[in-house]
Amino acid sequence: MRKRATPSFVFIAPLVLLIMLSVYIRATYSPEPVLLQIDMARTLAAGEDGALMLDATLRLANNAEEFVQLSANGECQILRWYIVDSSDQIIQSQRTPICEPNEILESIDAESALVYSTGFVLDPSRFSSGERYFLRVRFWGYEAQERFTVSD
Repeated sequence: MRKRATPSFVFIAPLVLLIMLSVYIRATYSPEPVLLQIDMARTLAAGEDGALMLDATLRLANNAEEFVQLSANGECQILRWYIVDSSDQIIQSQRTPICEPNEILESIDAESALVYSTGFVLDPSRFSSGERYFLRVRFWGYEAQERFTVSD
């Protein structure tokens, strides 16, 4: 003769299963603890003077529940950038500045972000209209890339 499941087991087993599933989903699909995002125009056009300017806003988000300590070995190590084409060939990069080694510290509070706006002056002779390019940025040790094209 079969024993019937007790009502407490009928309610507890699905609850335990639901808790285990939510822990798994949170661990698997939660956002990165620290994430760098680039906000910029996807199409660039040269100005009237022929200059090509790429304006970008970098957002370094701390999605963790604790503050994050950032450090760099000199001011020129905080932000580094370069641009590649669709074949991964470097088209233009940041000039290497002379940088005094000097530890710089910054922090981002829990669930907040560090936002930095900047502009990159590009050499128009290195870019072709309609081609796809990628801006690659390293900001406080975190990396991101964003695609853009150049128009006439």
